[in-house]
Amino acid sequence: MIKIYLYLFLLLLMIFLGRRAWLLNSKESPYKIKLFNYIIIIILILRYISLGVLFAIQNLNYIYYIQPALHTDLVTVPLILVGCYYIFFRNEKFSFNYNFIVLALLTIFYIYTILSFKTVFKLNRHYLYVSRFSNEAYIYLAYAAIIVVIMSITIFTLGNPNSNSKGLFMILITSIILISETFMYLLGISLLDQRIFGEIFALLTLNYGLGTFKKVK
Repeated sequence: MIKIYLYLFLLLLMIFLGRRAWLLNSKESPYKIKLFNYIIIIILILRYISLGVLFAIQNLNYIYYIQPALHTDLVTVPLILVGCYYIFFRNEKFSFNYNFIVLALLTIFYIYTILSFKTVFKLNRHYLYVSRFSNEAYIYLAYAAIIVVIMSITIFTLGNPNSNSKGLFMILITSIILISETFMYLLGISLLDQRIFGEIFALLTLNYGLGTFKKVK
């Protein structure tokens, strides 16, 4: 029961952080960053609603309708890190339009994943339904590889005199947590068969990044 209460608390925390990011984004962000983050946050909220439904409703007839939204963290979490990297890097020569290209590529990756890998629902040891991909190791290894690329670029940027070192360090820590959590998940070590700790750190990084615009003013 303790794990179930902890999971509910973390799910509510993610909803709170997503809402706070929405408010920060609506008030302070430049137009392109605002649009980019609106897309991410909307997808995040749909995922959290779906996770709540998966937790509360144990009827497969309804659960199958929310399946496409359950694994969207495969897209949104890397996008959060990419968007925050731009905010923290502070290099005007780097166009934010590249982030929309990354968004398109990751969306294609997700659509391919949903269409190519069968999704199954199974009861875990807490008698709650969880959604798993068939042959999911390939998916999560690809996901981990994307995070490794982002982490490597971040490490290369650390120490740049114009960058926000604290923000880049947050991306680095979040990347390490995400990679570790992904491999632990593949080994069967997770909270109620979900990967949420790295996502929470990504949301904290996003909130910090969006908060810097107010400070710049």
